[in-house]
Amino acid sequence: MQLIEKTTNPRHPHWVVVGDHGLDVGTVTLTRLGRQGRVFYDARSSDGCDLGAHPKMDDAVDVVLDDARAGHPRSPRNPGERHRPLYDGPEPVYPQTAGSPGR
Repeated sequence: MQLIEKTTNPRHPHWVVVGDHGLDVGTVTLTRLGRQGRVFYDARSSDGCDLGAHPKMDDAVDVVLDDARAGHPRSPRNPGERHRPLYDGPEPVYPQTAGSPGR
């Protein structure tokens, strides 16, 4: 893994993450979020998929590398997001009847 700095504007530094095989696997950009301007590192894969904002640069780089190792799984509904299993909520609660085995 290697980081190559590609900063053109000193207020918004960004780096290209190069994997073990010499291919660009994503980017990490320094961003300031919220009213307080807290510093986060925005991670993106090579195809532009948003991999989230992370408080530490090492975490952002790890997420980019993990995404590349996993084969860039994407959501079928929105290719700009990673595939995440759908959460349908808790299991339904069915009323118990007098003859059911639950009583």
